[in-house]
Amino acid sequence: MKALKYLILIATLSVAIMGCKKKEDALIPSQIEAQYQLPQGNHDYDPTLVELNKKYGSFFLYKFSPVDFAANPVYVSGGFNEIYLADIADEAYVGKVLTFVQKNWLNYYPDAFLKANLPFKVLLGQNLRLKSTPTTTYAVLSNYNPVSYTHLTLPTNV
Repeated sequence: MKALKYLILIATLSVAIMGCKKKEDALIPSQIEAQYQLPQGNHDYDPTLVELNKKYGSFFLYKFSPVDFAANPVYVSGGFNEIYLADIADEAYVGKVLTFVQKNWLNYYPDAFLKANLPFKVLLGQNLRLKSTPTTTYAVLSNYNPVSYTHLTLPTNV
């Protein structure tokens, strides 16, 4: 019995000594590569898109992959489904849409609110549509809900 007490005492002291080691150096966060590159082209509106990114932290994109649009589920009756499709913007209309967005959306909110609440990406797309079947048949979408978890899609060809 006395040997068991000594064995428990030695085990406890061993664990306590092993827990008292030198303090490690402070952790340094790794650098994260930018997911998107701005500007996306050589248009007169590209500097505005870069400035919006610097100001609010959101990416206003007119060139995006289908994955950027479809990666986020949209709630429909019966559950979450990826049933919407969009094409990249017609670059001839992006400047006009951007002017409209700044005048009729961004100018109505304080910068602090926009910085805290704008989605990670705002996709400027066209041909927003509903995938009607798993095949390539599509229906033109008349009342599209553009809000998703990490992005907002705005049509440029309306």
